[in-house]
Amino acid sequence: MFHALIGFNGQVPFGLKLHPDRKHLIYPLGSFIVLKRIEDGKLEFLDGHSNNVSCISVSKSGSYIASGQVNFMGFQVATLTSLCTV
Repeated sequence: MFHALIGFNGQVPFGLKLHPDRKHLIYPLGSFIVLKRIEDGKLEFLDGHSNNVSCISVSKSGSYIASGQVNFMGFQVATLTSLCTV
């Protein structure tokens, strides 16, 4: 379990998202996706990637977060579906 966050480097284009509820920030950090509650800074971490997250998107309703990861030629791509409740 993580208890702290070192920083956000902004390497993923358009990687910082404001959740539609306007109460949470969503961004990638290595192979994790971070959900940060703006009000008090509480952090939650979503895992499931085996390499660095390279893109992230949030549905208009905020019910779904889609993300992709860095892969290399020759590796088979798997589909990952996650439901996130904030």
